[in-house]
Amino acid sequence: VYIDYLRREDADICLEHVISCCQATLSSHNLMLIFTAKYEVFVQFFSSLLSLSSNILSNDGTLSVAMEILLTSSLERYSTLQRQQINQRMVFVSVYEHLFIAGMSLHHQLCKKQHNMDTEKTRQIIENIIISGIFHR
Repeated sequence: VYIDYLRREDADICLEHVISCCQATLSSHNLMLIFTAKYEVFVQFFSSLLSLSSNILSNDGTLSVAMEILLTSSLERYSTLQRQQINQRMVFVSVYEHLFIAGMSLHHQLCKKQHNMDTEKTRQIIENIIISGIFHR
């Protein structure tokens, strides 16, 4: 449900509600285990979140505090999942097919934004995800 909502172009109306639901899911240990049990499901969610963040930055120029928290926690969680994934071919395919363009687009938008510690940390995590996903580092 979250994934479909995040993909909609007219999703601005209740975006904060969806963000808070996503954050609640990621912060609950039991829900997070269910949500990340299947790597491909989290990749779809994560790809949609990266694209949405990039679109918000390109249109508005800023992310809400709640969106920044969701993005940061999702980046860190995906980075952990990526390192734990045994099937490196699946990681490569996921990064190449789903995360590369969305991740690079967000990285570009963050480079244009005013630099602070959070922005630098987010950019570094995105770089690490892409590099380790493609080059297995």
